[in-house]
This record gives sequence, C-alpha cells and structure tokens, in this order.
Amino acid sequence: MKRACILILFLCRIGLCNAQDTVKSVFTKYYTVNQLKSDFVFFRTALEVIHPSLYRYHPKDSVDSYFNQSFAGLNHPMNELEYWKILAKIIGKIGSGHTSLYLSDAARRQYAITTHNFLPADFYLQNGHLFIRNRFRQTDTALKKGAEVLAINNIPGPEIVKQMRSYVSGDGYNNAFKDRRIAVDFNHMYNLLNGDDFQYFFVLSDRGKVQHTLVKAARIFISSHGATGPNIDPNIKFPEDMPGTAVITIPNFEYLKEYERLHASFFKEIKDRKIANLIIDLRNNPGGQIPIINDLMGYVMTKNYQIGLSDENYVESGRIEYLGKKSQNNELSVSDIENVGHSLHQNQFKVNQLQFIRTRAFKGNLYLLVNEGSFSAAVMFSTAVKNQRDCFIVGQETGNSGYGSDAGVKTITLPETHIKLNLPVTWYFLAGHDKKNTGQGLIPDVLIPAPITPSFNFKDDAVMDAVKAHIKNTANKAN
Repeated sequence: MKRACILILFLCRIGLCNAQDTVKSVFTKYYTVNQLKSDFVFFRTALEVIHPSLYRYHPKDSVDSYFNQSFAGLNHPMNELEYWKILAKIIGKIGSGHTSLYLSDAARRQYAITTHNFLPADFYLQNGHLFIRNRFRQTDTALKKGAEVLAINNIPGPEIVKQMRSYVSGDGYNNAFKDRRIAVDFNHMYNLLNGDDFQYFFVLSDRGKVQHTLVKAARIFISSHGATGPNIDPNIKFPEDMPGTAVITIPNFEYLKEYERLHASFFKEIKDRKIANLIIDLRNNPGGQIPIINDLMGYVMTKNYQIGLSDENYVESGRIEYLGKKSQNNELSVSDIENVGHSLHQNQFKVNQLQFIRTRAFKGNLYLLVNEGSFSAAVMFSTAVKNQRDCFIVGQETGNSGYGSDAGVKTITLPETHIKLNLPVTWYFLAGHDKKNTGQGLIPDVLIPAPITPSFNFKDDAVMDAVKAHIKNTANKAN
C-alpha cells in the first residue's frame, strides 16, 4: 500500500512536468477579454436567432443561465482551446446532436503537424463506465480487451466520461450518441483536455481483479488529422446460413450520385431470388440526405407513405447560407444576424403528398438493425418505416430521437477566434409518431447490449444472432 502511494505521488509530479507541452505549443495565441466577449455575443445571437431547437429540451430561463454564467467567466485572456471549452459546454447542454463546435482551421492544421503523446489503447463506453476495446502494443499485457478502466492518472473512469460528455453534443437527454462520439475520438479528446504525458497510470478491473499498471504513451504524428475518408456505398449479401434472406448494409446516406441505381439493382435481385426476409443494417450510420431515404422507403413500404408530418424553422436556409459565406470572409456582424429576422415558420405536410411505393417494393419480413451510432436520417428512416409498416427493430437505443430530428446543418465562423459553429436550420416531426417527445432515442423491439468490438460479418454478432433466431422461429410457426 505504501509503495502504491509513493508511485501515485511520483506520477503526479511527472504529470506536472510533462502535461500540456504539446497543447501549449499548438494554442500559443491569446485573445483579449474584449475579443472573447465579442465572439460570445456573436455565438449567442446566432443560436438564439437561427437554432430550431434551442429550447426544445430545456426552458429558456435555463438556457439563458448557461449563457450568462459562461459570459461572466470571460474575465481574463484565453487561448483558443480554453475558449472552445467554454462554448462547447453550452452546446453540450442544449440537447441538439446536430449542433457542434470546431476549432479554427489554423488550430486544427497546427495540431495535425504536431506529434502527440496518446493513451496506448482504444476505448468504449457502457452505462457511463470506460472499458478497453484494444491495446496498441502487445507488450502492454495489462491493457486487456474488456477490462474496465477504474482510473487514469488518479482520475476515476466515470469522472473522465462525465467530463467528456459535458463537451459533446447529443440529442435530448440521451447519452447514446455522445458516448459513440467520445469512443470514436477518445484519444484526441483526452489529449486536448489533459495535454501530453509520456506515461499513464491505469487502475483496471479485469473480471473483478483490480490491477495497477504504468504504461508509456503512444507517440503519434497525425498526418491525416481532419481529412475525410471516402464514403462507403451500401452493399447487399445473401448469407448461406440464412436461406431466403438478404442483408443490405448502409454505412451512411451520402451516396447521392448512385442511390437510384443501387436501390433499383438491390431490389431487382431481391425479387428475382424470391427473398422472404430482408435485413437492413443501419448500425453506425450517421445519416445523410433525405432524398436517399425517401427512395429507399419506396422499396420497403407496403403502402404509400410519408417521411415527416411537418417541419419548422425560424430563418430560411438560404439566408443562413448567405450569412455563412459572409462569416468565412470575416464580413459578418451581429446586426447582420439579427436583421435576418426571427419568426416561427411551420409547414404541415399534406396527406396528398404521400409518396408512392415502387413496383419492386419488398413486402416480406423486414428487419432493421440500429445502435447508438445510428443518427439523423438513419433514425428518420427507421422511425418512419416502423410507424407505417410491420417490421422488427433489433440493437441498441439510437443516437437521436424517434420523435423528430434537427436537420440542414450550416456553418458560421466566429470573427475573432475563427471557431466554427455548426447549427441546424430545420426541425422535422416524423411520420406516424403521435407520442410525446421524451428526449430519448428510438428503442428497438429487442434490445441487445453493445458488444466490445462491433462485428458486421455475422461472427460474434449478437444482434445478427437475434435476427437469425427470430427468422427461424417465425418460419417454424408458419410451418
């Protein structure tokens, strides 16, 4: 016990000597109090004038309190990262997963060309607790897959998760999408919030056995930081161990140039093969374009349908796009935002605007797979389908609401710090949903705990196993 205490004191000392080095080298510029307050007024005005869901989950007096308390803290010069933390915490409290805040292009470029010390593992979250997904080095034998992280450098794992959640946006009162975002970018977030350490002290619990281990940092140069990878198109498979079944996997709804051709070819083959069961895998699908989900719905619905009941906004999308372009050139003022006007516009979709199903529409057994990474258009599709035809949803609670969704994200650049504010323009009420907005995600018919390592090849995939079992039981009952 005495030896452990000495080790902890030693770690605290080396942390003070080495933490923040890389972060300080990136964020060297400091802004005056007047500059910070000027950007804050700009930031607040943009949200209050444009955002369709600023008070959807929290009353106005609470949101005003967030703004006022944060503004009061702007009483000394700050660098961009320090300022970003203040603004990001406001975004984290609003309850809109489509709203986000990015560091300036200059800061991200500088961060990308700097070598960083990272935690030597990937992580995942469950119920507010932190676990190891994979270790980077085989020599770090204590960092076992599935082990719970009780603490890193004397900070409890749940406290680390709670801190990160405060900087990340998610829909309503739902932490599912927040946790998904944190898990995907955990190492970068930890580095930005805590700086560089050349080693880390872990307290782990592996099958109830508590272990302490000191590991070296993973020193990484992020040459591709900020780059976007290619979009992955959907694919269709006909698993041999699932007779009469097709599986369409859709990683995103961004394949605008190909969607009509792809959907037509998929459902032609489904009809030619006389498929009885169709599985559409939307796990980790972050959303995309409404025309794509509209076209896909035409192939899976059994009768004419709607995607949404109505939408609402306060400022027209075209005006916000104009403001965004002005902000890129540093020509936008607070009065420009105020002068676009702020009034509620509601559009009720008429019944005669029902969409028509396709001639090759699939009318067999439909299964939709979702998880905490299913968001935006992926949840709009799942909810609209679920509310208008028989289908079976399997997986985890989705990242955003099954009641409605923000959409139409536009970017405005803050004039002094050049931090980028991404905010939605429109809120959609989804078709067939007559319940109150609980602020939770779409709840599957069968809830399956999130796996340590998500698999989409039918091996060690509890979600797919549940669907297989349901298909088999349904076939047996029919027989």
